[in-house]
Amino acid sequence: MVKKVLIIDDNPQAAEVARQALTAAGMEATVNAGPFGSTMTALRIKPDLILLDATMPGLSGERVLQLIKQEPALRGVIVLFYSAIPEDELRELTERTGANGFIPKTVRPSELMKRVAAALAQA
Repeated sequence: MVKKVLIIDDNPQAAEVARQALTAAGMEATVNAGPFGSTMTALRIKPDLILLDATMPGLSGERVLQLIKQEPALRGVIVLFYSAIPEDELRELTERTGANGFIPKTVRPSELMKRVAAALAQA
């Protein structure tokens, strides 16, 4: 079965790089351009994993994660923060919010594919 990944990111370039990498790895990757409407998109496509940008204007990744966790239909979805903020801040944010992990945007597409696949394999 093909794994579904939802990428929530206000940076179109970063989102497209991630989408292409994950698609090349055999996953079905969908982009939600920014935080608004992301919960509805998640409910519609029912992803196995969400890559969530931590810093978006108007609605932070932390707040989006809270909204996702409030939806019973999304409770089992793996959520990884995907951001350019310093790794120590990403780690702290992940621990504080209860996200399943994080991936720095500085990783190569091949590393992104490996880390997403590893997170999906642990589920």
